[in-house]
Amino acid sequence: MASTIDATVKVSPDLAASIEQADKILASVIGNTIISAKVDWSEERDAQDRRVVKLTISDPSSSVSAQFTPSELKNVNRLERRLIRLWGDLLQEVSHKQSAKLKQVIAELEGD
Repeated sequence: MASTIDATVKVSPDLAASIEQADKILASVIGNTIISAKVDWSEERDAQDRRVVKLTISDPSSSVSAQFTPSELKNVNRLERRLIRLWGDLLQEVSHKQSAKLKQVIAELEGD
């Protein structure tokens, strides 16, 4: 897993520390996998103009993202559950795309 934390996040030491902790939790959720996951953390504003952290997890074919408030990053149990769900969403997308490719190849082979 290759992680990138946007430089604007590092301006706030408290937020940066929360993201670093969340990144370690995510690394343990992902574990050893053949999927080359890329992780990007950035700070932005939500629809209510609140400060949030955006997490994007991607591989060469798919990507998923979620927003976290600073307080959500500090609630380790809830954070871990959300990270597990987000990782599962990426795996599901990747699986669907690979399955579609496999079906296409099989159809082409059967057509020959």
